[in-house]
Amino acid sequence: TTRAPGSCWRRSGRCVPERSRSCLRAEMTAVDLESLGLSAGVLQRFAEVRPPGSELARATCVARGFATVVSEAGEASVHVPKGLLRSIEQTPVTGDWLAVDTKKQAVVRVLPRSTAVVRGAAGRRDEPQVVAANVDWVFILMGLDGDFNLRRLERYLTIVADSGADVVVFLTKAGLVSEVDQRVREVTAIVPGERVHAIDVISDIGAEVPRQYLGRGVSAALLGSSGVGKSTIVNAWTLRGGRVT
Repeated sequence: TTRAPGSCWRRSGRCVPERSRSCLRAEMTAVDLESLGLSAGVLQRFAEVRPPGSELARATCVARGFATVVSEAGEASVHVPKGLLRSIEQTPVTGDWLAVDTKKQAVVRVLPRSTAVVRGAAGRRDEPQVVAANVDWVFILMGLDGDFNLRRLERYLTIVADSGADVVVFLTKAGLVSEVDQRVREVTAIVPGERVHAIDVISDIGAEVPRQYLGRGVSAALLGSSGVGKSTIVNAWTLRGGRVT
């Protein structure tokens, strides 16, 4: 599973792309890339563009000119050349499949994306920004407390609409309010496919429902306001034996 927007997507701990390579190598263990979404389509795209001396890896964290990547050899920190940042298609983000130069420890190329969650231009940015790539599902989280806002939900749905990923809405903190059924009906009216679930991980209400959408090699991005419960869900999966990437 992934967390969006775009910076960290880790199996454990926080995003630390600036850490020394020697420290990161000490943590490296063999990784089954199929468990992280490797498919025949990814392998084909890699074969079509593979630069000499490169290996396939997936970006799990991108920040400040470095990317934490996972390959069959394990986890490593690699440099992101400034030249790649000139193109939205070649700027690495969380979830990207990459060709990585193993000698230079640098990203050489971003493989074509199967899906992309793109945020419109905002603030000083004059162009859209990809915040997560190659995800199968986007989990939109909205609290049933003071966070409940249908207009904000519509904005999230607009962002996800053209991503190529499927969307599920989780209404969190269901144990704190009484009008749960009414809120679910309101949201179901505007959500494609009617995938809407009221959950409360702490109160164990529907806590296992998100797992129904996940499985080996399936990736999901979580979108939602601060405090809506993204970390709570991720921590619950980890404690219950799941692997959060």
